[in-house]
Amino acid sequence: MKILIVCNQFYPAIGGVETHILNLVERFIRDGSSVKVISSVSTDGKKSGEIKGVSYRKFRGFKMFGIDAATIIPNMPSFLYKNISKYDVVHVHSYGYFVSWVTILICKIKGKKVIYTPHYADETTLPKFIKTIYDFCFAGWSFRMATSIIALTQTEKRILIQKFHVQPKRIHVIPNGIEMPKNKTAITLDEKKRILSKYRLNPNFKTIITIGRIAKNKGQIYLIKAASNLQNLNVIIIGRDWGEKDRLIRYVKENKIKNIFILENISDLDKIKLLSIADVFVLSSIASEAFGIVLLEAMSNGVPVVASNVGGVSDLIVEGKNGYLVRPGNVDEIERKIKLILGSEKNNKMRQFCLDYVSNFDWDNIYLKIKNVYTTD
Repeated sequence: MKILIVCNQFYPAIGGVETHILNLVERFIRDGSSVKVISSVSTDGKKSGEIKGVSYRKFRGFKMFGIDAATIIPNMPSFLYKNISKYDVVHVHSYGYFVSWVTILICKIKGKKVIYTPHYADETTLPKFIKTIYDFCFAGWSFRMATSIIALTQTEKRILIQKFHVQPKRIHVIPNGIEMPKNKTAITLDEKKRILSKYRLNPNFKTIITIGRIAKNKGQIYLIKAASNLQNLNVIIIGRDWGEKDRLIRYVKENKIKNIFILENISDLDKIKLLSIADVFVLSSIASEAFGIVLLEAMSNGVPVVASNVGGVSDLIVEGKNGYLVRPGNVDEIERKIKLILGSEKNNKMRQFCLDYVSNFDWDNIYLKIKNVYTTD
């Protein structure tokens, strides 16, 4: 099977969508399919090549009004129009981008099968009038033109039906996946001491962790504010800076908050080790969480979560079992739920529930479900 994946950014760009696509295409390659990825130029600056067996082509674009979602890629449509007939399946990712709707339009003109995974969340940091215009001009018909739509959650499916009038029978609910740890063993005491020492964490404190782009919509500022009201905590923020880091550092200094650690460049192995010693994972986003794959990463390490009730996040939380939901930007609720987990007598039960729960999201099983959409729709 010859597959074309079209997305806004591709590996080594980091994010939930990028991780989703990489896991998916790796499995198609392993299964004997030919895969090509088309995207905008991302962090590595390369225009073409091969990553992990996946051929890619990246096009230079430019942002209108400084808005990432309004990135126009002039040379992509002609390339797609000339080459799209070579592929058996075209799979488009991410609502709100030029690459999405223009590819779906070309597929419709060419009579090509196109699968659309919008990773849709109603909350966004875009100005409301811009989102309204985009939804009116592009989103509705692009949803309706796609051969099939893969929604990550039941919440997403419900929104697509109610807001964009997509026929329910054309929507498949297939959640995000996670690479399940193979033969994972508990971290040793010596290894825990090493990782605490390496990142200068206080070994006598509980550890709170969050992972994601350091950006305004991720709401790390609300976690910091909540932590400032608590004592004896290490707070670790892991992610690449998307313009918010300086603001966070300034707030920490001005308010003399201790034990806040912002880590931009750490290895995947250390990230996993930091997760494994964490007591609570916090996702304090105020917008744009279609799913929240980092929640599954935390749970796969037995870490209960506190998460903002945005997008499809609520579909992942079994209240009081693997964590708690909070209202976006509500510092008091974040603080209260962190304390609830740290002080809970059933903490060990929560950890075990997390480990059992994530087994439902094994990428190998998710891949088979997506493959079935490719071959049957």
